[in-house]
Amino acid sequence: MLGIDPERPIVGFFTTRFVRAQSEEAAAKLAAEMIIADWSVGEWAALNMGSLPKVSVDKIWSVSFWRWFRTGNRGYVFYPEDN
Repeated sequence: MLGIDPERPIVGFFTTRFVRAQSEEAAAKLAAEMIIADWSVGEWAALNMGSLPKVSVDKIWSVSFWRWFRTGNRGYVFYPEDN
């Protein structure tokens, strides 16, 4: 499943979400809500073997309407705990 090594459990992930918001604070909140929904009732809920993720925003930037409109807003890059 997903190339997961049971000796190195997943402890985090990176993802990008495109949202439409009036401020950076509102954008961060919307993106976090989208991610939490994925892991609580969305497509990743069945694979979630731990608690809901703790989401922190690394960067926020503006994109064109067409870039926002055409995105799939999906996907995660997982990483294991460092030794």
